[in-house]
Amino acid sequence: MPTPLKIAFTSCAEATQFPSQPVWTRIADASPDRLVLLGDAAYYDVHGADTASVKAMSAEQFGRHAHRRLQQQLDCPEFRALVAKVPTSAIWDDHDFLWNNACGADLAADPQWRDHLAYSRCLFHAFRAALAASPGPGRMPLFETIDHTRPPPAPGYQRVPLADGVVLHLTDGRSFKAGNGHKALLGQPQMAALIAGCAEPQAIHIVASGVVFERDTWLANSADQGETWADCRPEHDQLLALAAQRRLLLLSGDIHRNTFRRYQRYAGETCLFEATASGAALPAWMMTSRNPTTLHHWGLATVHDDHVEVGLYHSGGLAERHTIPRDDWQ
Repeated sequence: MPTPLKIAFTSCAEATQFPSQPVWTRIADASPDRLVLLGDAAYYDVHGADTASVKAMSAEQFGRHAHRRLQQQLDCPEFRALVAKVPTSAIWDDHDFLWNNACGADLAADPQWRDHLAYSRCLFHAFRAALAASPGPGRMPLFETIDHTRPPPAPGYQRVPLADGVVLHLTDGRSFKAGNGHKALLGQPQMAALIAGCAEPQAIHIVASGVVFERDTWLANSADQGETWADCRPEHDQLLALAAQRRLLLLSGDIHRNTFRRYQRYAGETCLFEATASGAALPAWMMTSRNPTTLHHWGLATVHDDHVEVGLYHSGGLAERHTIPRDDWQ
């Protein structure tokens, strides 16, 4: 494995208010080998379009609206410059899926939302293709060329080997989410695929998630219920059990702040480590801290031969650094 291997990660960018986004230049200056977007790469339901107004749109109106918002992010000059140089992987969360706290399996049961979901899949598929274009990034296809009657499959689970002994696992926490996040988050077929994808016991497994693992004090008082792994206890416990047998680092977004945590079922058992970077390009009022001097959140996981270093950054520079020795994953 070439070392160090540097994986940048972040989430939550709103291009309608921020057509220029300095965070991507800061990430580029770190020379990462991979960029991971952890959801909310665009916001369909803020800044002139709240959740109620998005729900009131026809399917075609929603499709055109979402198409514009994704293209606005692709048009951000700093973002384009970074993605042109760095391979980029993206998952989605609620705001670039449909709207705040949207659960795909619940909505799929209602024919009213069938075409909205179809457009959503088509557009996210096109956004991923634009990120992967070479030379790139590309642009969204003309809206008129999108055939929502034949949508691609849900993004689902994807296994991405990054180097010898380092694997990135992309998850889909929206398409199969059910019971307002209490019945399913990924759903059991996707959980089974993730567990099977983490077969190598000596590898470092980096799992990309749109939501955080457990609630903290702030989330406990939030109206956003069903928006953590802990709200779906069976899948939460499955991931924790997997972490007891594998070297697992969970990268998460969603909560508009940076955090680093570790979890374990029993004392002495191998930990699940979690690094959260959220708030790449948002106004101060949308940030949890409400502090306008600590915007532009992102993280960098650097894999060395004997440890992983996690740095969490904001507009003031490095905010915190954490080291995970490989021995902690024995």
